[in-house]
Amino acid sequence: MKILLLIYSVLTWTYFAVSMTSHFFIAPFYAFLKMDKEYAYIRLCYPFIRVGYFLFRIRLSVKGREHIPTDTPFILMSNHQSHFDIPTMLVSAPVKFAIFAKSDLLKIPILGYDIKKMGHVAIDRENPRLAIKEMDAVAEKVKKGKSLLIFAEGTRTNDGNVGKFKRGAFSLAMDAQVPVVP
Repeated sequence: MKILLLIYSVLTWTYFAVSMTSHFFIAPFYAFLKMDKEYAYIRLCYPFIRVGYFLFRIRLSVKGREHIPTDTPFILMSNHQSHFDIPTMLVSAPVKFAIFAKSDLLKIPILGYDIKKMGHVAIDRENPRLAIKEMDAVAEKVKKGKSLLIFAEGTRTNDGNVGKFKRGAFSLAMDAQVPVVP
């Protein structure tokens, strides 16, 4: 059984690496044809995610989609328990949104490039003064119509339990005066 799990893990990560690399090379050409460049980059992820979920027999069941506003910006708040949370949220929500990420992810070669091009928001959590300035800029973007996915705990949980929520997500929602969608 452990061998099968290892093989499954290797195949999953191989697919992830190949799809990210493919996206990296295809997305600029696709975005060139579209008016909304950020959305073009995000939209091109959908087929890779759906094919990956099909290949690895991951079935999605989405409940509550009707509670997500489609006419106003919002903060979509979630817990973060696996690497599949982000792609699942991308293909499940009825509207486009940016993801609130830690700035360390920008240092990962292909992933960092994609994060920037998709218009996601990266905050430097190691430098509190800079983070406050960045949060003010993010609040302005949200006020102007950019919805945002935030993982309330600030990181993935290792044990599957919901951790302590960070205050920044709630402060951002209050500053931008937008609803929080759990």
